[in-house]
Amino acid sequence: MNLQMNTVRGWLFQAKLDDLRHAYAAARSSCDHDRARLEQQWAAFQAQVDVGTAVLYEEDEDGQIIYDYSEHFGDTNAEIESALSLVRQAFVISLHHLWEREINKFMKTKKYEPKEAYHALEAVGLIVQRDELERLRLACNVAKHSEGRSADELFATNPEMFKLDDAYDKPAYDNLIVTDADLESFFASVVKSGFQRQSTFKAKAP
Repeated sequence: MNLQMNTVRGWLFQAKLDDLRHAYAAARSSCDHDRARLEQQWAAFQAQVDVGTAVLYEEDEDGQIIYDYSEHFGDTNAEIESALSLVRQAFVISLHHLWEREINKFMKTKKYEPKEAYHALEAVGLIVQRDELERLRLACNVAKHSEGRSADELFATNPEMFKLDDAYDKPAYDNLIVTDADLESFFASVVKSGFQRQSTFKAKAP
């Protein structure tokens, strides 16, 4: 492959990543708007509580709490975060599928083999962020297939990505945690590891 072809491949690859990043921003925009509005409402309500024009709890005649405003805000925030979590996991899957598809096309193969892919990319001069790509791959598998080998491997290296309530819980889709920082790091690793707009190839593709 000549320099021009490599540069075209890089532009197309990075453009697809840009499109996916824009799609992610659009998909989460409603949740971000709802969370910002909730935070504003809570701040305004808390200010009223501080000056005595509002109360955190509604009580009945016997002094029993019948409505907890802080609990209501907390529940609403949890619903927003749950929706955001689903969006993040969906784009973990989409991002890794894009990576697999583009690398398989480059290697002229139908089955993605991580170690072979990393070696082939490094052989042509690309700087592959293996550890983070592996974390992305495992997180994608957990999001798709739940518990199993990928979940166990991811838990062994990144236990903070699971919320296990007790010793009997197993790492799986239901307790997988993908944060904003995780997804940003995944995007960055694919951007840096893949084909570049300015070709860095030093050899022919396999």
